Amino acid sequence: IHIEGTELSGIFNSNLACSGNLSVLENEQYEKFNAQGTLAVENLKYKGDDYPLGMTINNTLLEFTPQFVNLKNLDMQTGKSDIKATGQFSNFIGYVIAGDTIKGNLSVVSNMLDSDEIMGEEEETAEEEEALSVIEIPGNIDFNMDAVVANLIYDSLNMKNIKAQLLVKDSKAEIKSFSFDMLGGVIKLAGYYSSKDIAKP
Repeated sequence: IHIEGTELSGIFNSNLACSGNLSVLENEQYEKFNAQGTLAVENLKYKGDDYPLGMTINNTLLEFTPQFVNLKNLDMQTGKSDIKATGQFSNFIGYVIAGDTIKGNLSVVSNMLDSDEIMGEEEETAEEEEALSVIEIPGNIDFNMDAVVANLIYDSLNMKNIKAQLLVKDSKAEIKSFSFDMLGGVIKLAGYYSSKDIAKP
């Protein structure tokens, strides 16, 4: 597919089926709504004016059931960075239709993440700097992520052996653990950000 300013190509294989009564959705009995099948993507390449670095999804497989959406695998690259992930999400239908709480977990593994390359060069001037705004974390997300990254480049700093666990729940994002090797030592961090009281985040 070629759209002005965008290049997109790849292979999509979908085998999805949905069946059920409208009353089931109206009564929030989402487990009785039959939605199942698979969605597979291979060799998806994207490059655009908004992201000139481009990215390639080598392969990914999503498996849908009435109870869960399973990310069986994700293998992608962007520039020098690579990402592999697996995970599972529950109550997906209720989240999309009624805004109910979605629950999920994600495991991410990478040999190299170059955030400087991904974010691109930013020109910072006094006129361009914007005041920090409050970030509101939705209260209907219950999400846990584990990440293991062999090499991370951030703001020209080289970090190794990154291990992290992030929990998002009740409008709160908590870094349960974050450790990495740098400058001959091991650095460990922990903390949280809450927007439950949006006036005092």
